Amino acid sequence: MRTIALLCLVVLVGCNKTKNDPNHSAVEPINRQSVEEDSATVALFDRWEKVWRDGEYDLIASCVADKYIRHDIKGERVVTREEYEQEIKQTREALPDIKFIVYDNSFSKNEAWLRYTMTYTSPETNEMVTRKGIQVYRIVHGKLAETWMTMLEP
Repeated sequence: MRTIALLCLVVLVGCNKTKNDPNHSAVEPINRQSVEEDSATVALFDRWEKVWRDGEYDLIASCVADKYIRHDIKGERVVTREEYEQEIKQTREALPDIKFIVYDNSFSKNEAWLRYTMTYTSPETNEMVTRKGIQVYRIVHGKLAETWMTMLEP
């Protein structure tokens, strides 16, 4: 259960978009016309992806505010940057094969959101698990300050 709770802390950004085509299935990425993206926020999520994908923990200070408000499976809570770094490390250690596909996203100066699927091998059953989620972020002074996350059960 701890593994599933830690999974709900996960976020990665990758721009995997395809042309909006009626022949595409509902699970394939779609191309959305959105508001103009903020280049600083795009750069923030590029760094954030490196934290999650590559374990570049030294980038966390440039991505996360000193206090980070989270609305996730654990409820509403405030974690320090250092506490969140430990949660990320624990998740990556518990699920070394975790992968993400981001289908939709939007990045503005003060907020961002993304819709994604993640896959990983369950440490308990050794079976592949697929989860889908949406995450919304509030950005303050160029750093992640608050997030709301919803995940569908596997």
